[in-house]
Amino acid sequence: MSDVSRSRIDGLRSLYVETDRDAEFRRHMDLLLTSGEDPDRPLRPRLFGATRETRGLVVTGAPGQGKTSLVARGLRDLLGSGNGPNVMPVLAADVPSPATLKSLGAEIIRVTGLDLNGARDPQHKIWGRVRHRMALLEVTVLWIDEAHDVFRTGTPKECHGILNTIKTLMKGDHAVVPVLSGLPMLENAVRSDEQVSRRMAKLSLRPVIWERDGRDLMDLAMGYCDRAGLASDMVDADLLALARAADYGFGRVIEGVLDAIELACQERAASVDRQHLAESWGFREGVSFDANPFLGRF
Repeated sequence: MSDVSRSRIDGLRSLYVETDRDAEFRRHMDLLLTSGEDPDRPLRPRLFGATRETRGLVVTGAPGQGKTSLVARGLRDLLGSGNGPNVMPVLAADVPSPATLKSLGAEIIRVTGLDLNGARDPQHKIWGRVRHRMALLEVTVLWIDEAHDVFRTGTPKECHGILNTIKTLMKGDHAVVPVLSGLPMLENAVRSDEQVSRRMAKLSLRPVIWERDGRDLMDLAMGYCDRAGLASDMVDADLLALARAADYGFGRVIEGVLDAIELACQERAASVDRQHLAESWGFREGVSFDANPFLGRF
C-alpha cells in the first residue's frame, strides 16, 4: 500500500462519526454543568439541593459500542482542555490493574502530573490528595473509564467503599462531576447503593438496530470508500452480516468497514466488496472459514 493510501486510511480512522447518542450525552451533561449567569464563563459543576452537591453520569454499553470515543469527544467539545498548564477541566483516568480503590486513587494522582512517592500511604490519605490535586487544577469533571473493573474485581466491602468515595467527591468545596463509563454491570453496581444511584443519571448506549440504522450505516460505508478513492460493491446483506458478527456494536461495525477498505487499498483494488470484508474480519478475529460470517455457516 502506498504512503498516500495509508495516509488516507489513517485519516479515515481518525474521523469521528456523530450520531444521536452524542446529542443525548450532551443533554445529560447540560443538566450537570453551568456557567452561572454569565454564559461566557467556563462551565462548572452545577450544585443541587440544600446540601449543594453535584450530580454525575454513568455511561454503559456492550463492548464495541464506542463508549470511550463518545465520552472523550463529548467532554472535549463541552469543556476543552483548559486555559493554561495548571487548569484541567476534565481529568480522565483509566482503571489500573490491579483494580482497587487505592490503585485508582494513585492513578488519578499520576494523571495530574504528580509522582506518587507515598504509594504505601493509607487509602484515605491518597484520596485526600486526589481531592487536593483536583481543586488545585480546577477539575470540573472526573471521568473514570472502564469503571466496571473496580467493581468486578473488588470485594463487597471494596465496592461499597468505591461508591462512598464517589459520593464524597460530589460534596463540599471543589466538588466535581463524576462520569463513569463501562460495561452494563457498572450500572447495576451503581444502583446497588440507593444514595449514589439517585445522584447519577444513566445513559445506556443501545446496539445497532438494522431496521433503523442500516441505511445510515450503508451511507457511511459508501462515504468512507469514496474518501479512500474506492468504489463500493458492498450490499445491504454484507453490512448486515458485519453487524451480526460485531454483536451489533456500532464501533466494531465501523472498524470492520475500515479494515475492509484498508485491505482493498493494500491489494490496489478498485472497489470494496464482500470478499474484503470476509478476509479482513477473518484476519482480525482469527476465525476459521466456517466461523467467518461472510463465508461459512454463521
